[in-house]
Amino acid sequence: MKLLTLNTHSWMEPNSKQKMTYLAQHIAAEQYDVIAFQEVNQSRFAPKAHVKDDPYYFPAKKRPAIHKNNFAFVLQQTLLKMGTSYYWTWFPCHLGYRLYDEGVAIFSLHPIEEIHGYVISSKTHYFSQKRRGVAGIEITNNNERMLFYSCHLSGWQDKKKNSFMQEWLRLESTLTTLHPDQKIVLLGDFNASANRRGKGYDWITNVSGWHDTYALAPVPKGKFTFPSYQTGSIHPKQHPRRIDYILCNYKPIVLSAEIIFDGKDTPLISDHCGLKVYLDTAALPRF
Repeated sequence: MKLLTLNTHSWMEPNSKQKMTYLAQHIAAEQYDVIAFQEVNQSRFAPKAHVKDDPYYFPAKKRPAIHKNNFAFVLQQTLLKMGTSYYWTWFPCHLGYRLYDEGVAIFSLHPIEEIHGYVISSKTHYFSQKRRGVAGIEITNNNERMLFYSCHLSGWQDKKKNSFMQEWLRLESTLTTLHPDQKIVLLGDFNASANRRGKGYDWITNVSGWHDTYALAPVPKGKFTFPSYQTGSIHPKQHPRRIDYILCNYKPIVLSAEIIFDGKDTPLISDHCGLKVYLDTAALPRF
């Protein structure tokens, strides 16, 4: 099973349409089973798209309006023109830059059997950029029902309170309640650096016991998913780090893991790199 996660930084990038087209070409060539996107934007005042009878679109329970320039919608329509059909959903998290409805999205080659979307932050006001949410889907793979969530969490420290911890504990508690006995895969931007001890990454992997697929790969390729540059500009005070993950609540057989869209073998298309992971889901999990 091929998986991909990418914080798209959508419509905030220079040459964003060209980068989105390249992303679509890459996806069409790779045929990922499941893809998670974060920072998926649409202009608040753009015309609405006609998705009511779209067999590939699965709306969140509150049925958010999809606008014609919704990044996920445009990407899915571009893929259709390339002959690749993805089922998808989008969950709006907050208002970004006073211009965009910003959220998380998830695509699947497999038919979606059920969707989930909920807020994980203490901030519930839509106009707060600190409001965080997740989008999840249930699909069947090798005759087994599995869950995949697209996630975007806050950093470990946020002034006087730890927003990451609040969000992670709320997410974990909800997953335990809703899906106590199922395999779950979390994909996304967790804003938790893998090389910072005693903080978010250690809590996820050591305390909560989730498995980092990149760390389980025989020879993971690439080092950082958040480089020391953004959209081509150098930020000397910003240290490169690995903060985007594909996590499992079971120990999977990981065939390969690679950081892509890093400006090396594949072009830089966002302020984040993507993470591509290949799981052997036919093999028995190692608990």
